[in-house]
Amino acid sequence: MLALRNACRLSLAFRRRVIPRPPALKRCFVRREKAVCVQERRRFTSLSSRHSSAAASRLECSSDGKKCQVLWSDGEQSTYHAVWLRHNCQCPECRNETTNQKLLVDINELRSDLRIHSVTGSSHKMDICWSYGQGEKEHHGYVNLEWLKKNSYSADALHKLRAQSQPTIATSLPRISYSEVSKGEEGVWKWLKNLNVYGVCLVTDIPTNAEEVRKVRTGLWTLEHA
Repeated sequence: MLALRNACRLSLAFRRRVIPRPPALKRCFVRREKAVCVQERRRFTSLSSRHSSAAASRLECSSDGKKCQVLWSDGEQSTYHAVWLRHNCQCPECRNETTNQKLLVDINELRSDLRIHSVTGSSHKMDICWSYGQGEKEHHGYVNLEWLKKNSYSADALHKLRAQSQPTIATSLPRISYSEVSKGEEGVWKWLKNLNVYGVCLVTDIPTNAEEVRKVRTGLWTLEHA
C-alpha cells in the first residue's frame, strides 16, 4: 500500500511539474501532447472535403425506435442504440467544434424511453432525429460515419479489435531498481518518465526499512506527515 501511494504521488508531482523537466524530455512531451491533440481532433473532423471510406449501404431503424442497424458497403453490419447515438451526437449544439468536448449531453440525464424518430444518410454522416414521444422536444443531430464504423460495438467488430490489439508491455513491464532511483536525478527521471508514459513502473529491490523509502520521498516533495 505504501509503495502504491508513493507511486501515485510521484506521478502527480511529475504531472504538476513540481520537478522541472529536462529540456530534451520536455520537448519530447510537448511533441507527444500535440500529436495526441491533432489525432483526437481528426477523429471528429468532418469528411465533407474528401471521400469517406465508411459508406453505408442501408440504414434501418427497429420498429420501436430503440436501435438503428447500419449495413456497410463492405458487407459488415452494426447495430447502435438510440441512447448511445444521442450521447455521441456530433452536432454543434452537442459538441464544441474546436475542442470536440461534449457540451450538453449527460448520459445520466438521457431517459431509457428515448427513440429514433427518423434517420437518413449522406456521403459522410448519418442525420438523426431523436424524441421521447409525441409532444416531447425533438433533437436533430448527426454522427460521422467513419467515426461510427471505427467505434462499432457489434460482436464481429469487438472480435476483430481484440484480434488486432497487441499488448505493448504486458510481458515486460517497465521497471527500475531502487539503487538506480536513489543514486540521483537520472534514475528518478527514468522512473517518472515510465510513470507518465505507461502509468506504471515497477521499482525492484526496495528495502523494507521505512527510513530508506522516506529518503526517496523527501527528494521529490515535502512530506505531509513526519
